[in-house]
Amino acid sequence: MNFWEDSEVFSALDRHLARRMGALSGETNPWILLAVALACRAVSQGHVCFSLWQPDPIWRKEAWQLPAPEDWLNQLQQSPLFGAPEQEHTPLVLGSGGRLYLRRYWAYERQLVRSIQSRAQRLDAIDPARLKSQLDRLFGKEPKVADLQREAAFLAAQQRLLILSGGPGTGKTTTVTRILALLQENAMEAGAPLRILLAAPTGKAAARLVESIQRTKLSVDASPGVLQNIPEQAYTLHRALGHKPGSRTQFLHDADNPLPYDLVVVDECSMVDIALMAKLSQAIPDHARWLLIGDRDQLASVEAGSVFGDLCNSGGARVGRSTSFLARNPRSQRSAKPAPPSPPTPGIWDCTLHLEHSHRFDPEQGIGRLAKTVHAGDPAATLMLLAQHTKGNGALRWIRADDLAHARTELREALLRGFAPLFRADTPEQALVALAEFRLLAAHRKGTFGIEELNALARSCFVDRDQGWFRGQPVLITENSPENGLYNGDTGVCWPSDTGWRVIFPDGRSVSTSRLPPHEPAFAMTVHKSQGSEFDRVLLVLPAKISPVTTRELVYTAITRAKRQVTLLGDPEVISVAVQTRIQRASGLREALWSAW
Repeated sequence: MNFWEDSEVFSALDRHLARRMGALSGETNPWILLAVALACRAVSQGHVCFSLWQPDPIWRKEAWQLPAPEDWLNQLQQSPLFGAPEQEHTPLVLGSGGRLYLRRYWAYERQLVRSIQSRAQRLDAIDPARLKSQLDRLFGKEPKVADLQREAAFLAAQQRLLILSGGPGTGKTTTVTRILALLQENAMEAGAPLRILLAAPTGKAAARLVESIQRTKLSVDASPGVLQNIPEQAYTLHRALGHKPGSRTQFLHDADNPLPYDLVVVDECSMVDIALMAKLSQAIPDHARWLLIGDRDQLASVEAGSVFGDLCNSGGARVGRSTSFLARNPRSQRSAKPAPPSPPTPGIWDCTLHLEHSHRFDPEQGIGRLAKTVHAGDPAATLMLLAQHTKGNGALRWIRADDLAHARTELREALLRGFAPLFRADTPEQALVALAEFRLLAAHRKGTFGIEELNALARSCFVDRDQGWFRGQPVLITENSPENGLYNGDTGVCWPSDTGWRVIFPDGRSVSTSRLPPHEPAFAMTVHKSQGSEFDRVLLVLPAKISPVTTRELVYTAITRAKRQVTLLGDPEVISVAVQTRIQRASGLREALWSAW
């Protein structure tokens, strides 16, 4: 056995793959096999690769004396397991900067880099005077905060790629709806209406995208024909790409069978992992435009990669100036931060824009103030703000968890208040509305204040332990089931019918409980699962102890799911460490996108 194989930091799969690759290749060097295990473990931890130059801090807890990175790199270069990117026969890739990839993840990263660079460098001819007139009609003539939204539309009119980031309430969907009107108007005048795909990672996010577009269309100054050609149906990415019979990793639409659209809009992109984003980029036709929308400050995807964050940070996600300035100097570098040297051809910098002004939250009060202090990584300001809201029922409330017994009592009372409307509902439609008004969020699935414990506690507030299905029971789908039209993240409520218990979903689908795909109670859900959702009130329960899962991005994401009220249950030390801890995921995407300059 190699010296590292009994370490608890590796899963059984990590150890098995390293041993198997060693046996097949004849490799016996323990440092090489350790590198294989590290590359495997990196993916399971959310990284795209493992970097020799920035090793995981967990190794500091081990009694190993790792080789110097330069020596380790030399050994890897001699191994049959690791090859340069162009050596397609090796199972692992030794990339630039001492990055170790499983070859499949190297391929995902390369595919995405090629697609992003290709679209970023393609410009369409525009008539500046006509475009200014259109923007004045769609966004108004007077300079105001919407100037950034005008800039986004200006960029979308001449480029095949737009990466639009912004926090809750900054007008992302409003901007995108007007962009769709602008592009569709131009296409219809040219005699070829755009075929538009609206998509999102989850069913809930797709439904929210449609709701926002439907609402915004009411105020868009465009002809009825243009508005009718802005779709009001959105798909999950998995559904849009299509199920390929006999395969769990490939989709119906790919480079050989591209999607039949001229414009692809993807919302909540921070949730999309590198594998899915790469496969999507491969399936988008060469001529099509691609709009990526999300919040760069939210949690990264559950699976490997932090693609949207890397894309935004590659270009700096600049904050722009007015479109009138752009019309005079369309390729200028516009940023509140120093810009890199201007490239000879358009790059990702020119395709990336960040909206900052929130129309939903006052940044100096309530939820907006809490989100601001968390985002700034300021634990002292965060705790000071929370300390002012330990009582009452305003926009913020802090339940201190340094006394667990007291915290559990307060938690039970909060659950009784929060879910009472759900069980007072007379119809499933009323129950779904009530469920959307309040949600219990947590960081962990297991352990103290984990999802399993919280779901059991919430259930015990309203029904007996041994009771089976009951009216109003919230249900969360946990696996895609295309044959039933149900997808991971779909949420419904249980309701009695003449034929037995059924689960009713917001789009009106009614599915017998006997036909449900894998599911779980939905009183509580992880913060990851809540992405793409909004609730009037959120109760965020942090773990009882410091955890690497509890990060600044997790707390920020949970807080910004709420529209009117946030209650945070947590120990002061846990909150403080979380606010100071950022997600750091290894990949070469950011560097690769800059390297083209």
